Amino acid sequence: MKFIRKLCVVLIFGFSSHALLAAEILVNGGFETGDFTGWNSTLSGGVDCWTDWTIGTAGSETGCLPLSAPTEGTYAAYNAFDGFASSFYTLSQDVILPNGNLMAELSFDITAQWFNGGALARVFDLNIVHDGVDLGPIYHFEAAAGSDGAFDWTSFNFDISDLLSDYSGNVITIEADVFIPEQFTGPGGFGLDNVSLNVSQVSEPSVFLMFLMFLGLIKASRFNKS
Repeated sequence: MKFIRKLCVVLIFGFSSHALLAAEILVNGGFETGDFTGWNSTLSGGVDCWTDWTIGTAGSETGCLPLSAPTEGTYAAYNAFDGFASSFYTLSQDVILPNGNLMAELSFDITAQWFNGGALARVFDLNIVHDGVDLGPIYHFEAAAGSDGAFDWTSFNFDISDLLSDYSGNVITIEADVFIPEQFTGPGGFGLDNVSLNVSQVSEPSVFLMFLMFLGLIKASRFNKS
């Protein structure tokens, strides 16, 4: 009977405890190279209150309202959070998801400040895109029209395992968008840092382990009969 009880424990452990192989699959998520290595950016230029995404160390790189320096590391990505009507400031990175069952966690830090909002809200979205189709957005923020506001570096974390369950082995895009809906809505600034996509590959019990379990069941059956 002791053998059978031990075998039951092994069976339960073998089928319920899968090995997790965790890995960060984003490149330069903290922008610590001091540039956009690993990222694609609109880089439409501009100065002052129509500055596109840029890399900085002090929070003054918005070209408009200054923000806090990065709380971790040396660099962060900033933009003016203002500009010409219908401006999109986009940062994106393509990644290849591992094959198999996945557990995935997406995290990032943002900061913002804005004054004298216009008639339409400024927007920040963080999306996941596959083959040109948005799977998100994962996070959506609006600076309300006609408002003043600010918040310091704030961390967000999302379990996106279910969202990515049908896309293992595929290329997906992590995309950060700032949208300015109308001409010069008022001075502002936006910051993004510490973007991370941590993926754990959930491995099923190996064939060899299941074979050993099968042999154990046969032995347990014979032992029980005797």
